[in-house]
Amino acid sequence: METMIKDIRSKFTKNIKMDNEKMEEMDKMETMIKEIKSKITKNMISNFQSVQLEYKDIRLDIIIYNHDDGHINLSAFSRGHHVREHPEHRIMHRPSNIDEPASDKGDGSLFLALVVRHCNEVFKRPVPYWIGGVTEWWRIKGVCSIQNACNKTERSGTAYEIDNNFFMEWSNKIIIDYNRSLLGGKKLRKKKSRKKRKTFRMNNNKKTFRMNNNKKTFRMNNNKKTFRKKW
Repeated sequence: METMIKDIRSKFTKNIKMDNEKMEEMDKMETMIKEIKSKITKNMISNFQSVQLEYKDIRLDIIIYNHDDGHINLSAFSRGHHVREHPEHRIMHRPSNIDEPASDKGDGSLFLALVVRHCNEVFKRPVPYWIGGVTEWWRIKGVCSIQNACNKTERSGTAYEIDNNFFMEWSNKIIIDYNRSLLGGKKLRKKKSRKKRKTFRMNNNKKTFRMNNNKKTFRMNNNKKTFRKKW
């Protein structure tokens, strides 16, 4: 993930002057990555670990078990100020006080996506599956918006089992979209046709006049009278 940040920075320094807003956005991702890498290390898979991750009002608690399958539990995840305004999306953590530092909209998705990617990269093998509670946010904007990504299974109990392949698909999309926004990427617009077209309709006569670059066509009623002339 550090290589990804360096690549984006190099593109900025070579091609354009980075404005303060984009510098702050890039620093934000670096801060998140440092927090994640400092608390989730490769030797954790061998012992039971409870990890609390934070970025401003975003809190994510995970449990890495000493199980043969190596799955990870998402025991709590929230963005404090969002929960303050939408208490139905709360899982475990308290809402933030109004005067506490606030993250931006979309930061929770980015933080979670970076955690998912890091956990799949730092250990000797990918995470086989995840288990966690699911609120409306997960179904609307999270990984559970992907069909069949989250299911109740025997091993998930009252929570949900999250397929790691779908989780990685969702995470990669979040990270890629964020990087594109830093680089100012925009969707390509379809090119407009050069042909000029005008259409007039009158009552039931359905009189139509069309004009292209080199053809003039006149049609009227059921007589289907057509006149073409080269300009």
